[in-house]
Amino acid sequence: DHIVTNADQTVVDVDNVTHALIYKSCKPYLTLRAKHMTINTLTHDFTVRGLIHVETDTPDLLPKSFETDSAQWTDSSQRLVLPHKSTIESGTDLPLTVGNLEVDMRSGKVVINNVAGAIRIK
Repeated sequence: DHIVTNADQTVVDVDNVTHALIYKSCKPYLTLRAKHMTINTLTHDFTVRGLIHVETDTPDLLPKSFETDSAQWTDSSQRLVLPHKSTIESGTDLPLTVGNLEVDMRSGKVVINNVAGAIRIK
């Protein structure tokens, strides 16, 4: 709905994102809806606040998604942090609910706290 950038357009604030695509290997990988995003166009870091919904956009993968109200991506370290309660849908009968979550995409290390529910990894 609304975009504001700084003078050199290195920082972009976007409100009411309804269908953002995140690419992996030049193909759509994830779709994202969010209330507010702040994106650093130089570092490719971003922070998302408000209602957030992310889901796979890949037909050959099982549908997976998560919802939360805050997320941070740091591109240099390939780290995703969900600091608040998040609900993860992975194809199981019940969703996985976590108090907070950190994923290191390089190492595959995942730290999850306050876990309830089930998850399908593959």
